[in-house]
Amino acid sequence: MTFAIISALILASLNTGIAVFVIRYASVKNPQKFNDYVFGSMTVRYLIMTLILWFSLVNIETYKLTFALTFVSSVFVLTMAEIFLIHFRSKLVCLKNNTSN
Repeated sequence: MTFAIISALILASLNTGIAVFVIRYASVKNPQKFNDYVFGSMTVRYLIMTLILWFSLVNIETYKLTFALTFVSSVFVLTMAEIFLIHFRSKLVCLKNNTSN
């Protein structure tokens, strides 16, 4: 059971780590590029996470319910943190863009 919890937390954290990297990279761009990078990466990341989750639930013999619930709850919490970071960074990008004009 511990393996299921830890692996779900690692997957969710990896997803959020990639998101933070993309958000920090995109925050030096203009607002349109920021939105393109952030939402484009979000689409790709969630498609990849869906495939990984499906593969894990079908092929790995572990506590599937524990894995799925841990993954979903941790992704929910980490996505909320990601949304707050996106909001903060987008405001920062807009402020930088307005002061440079």
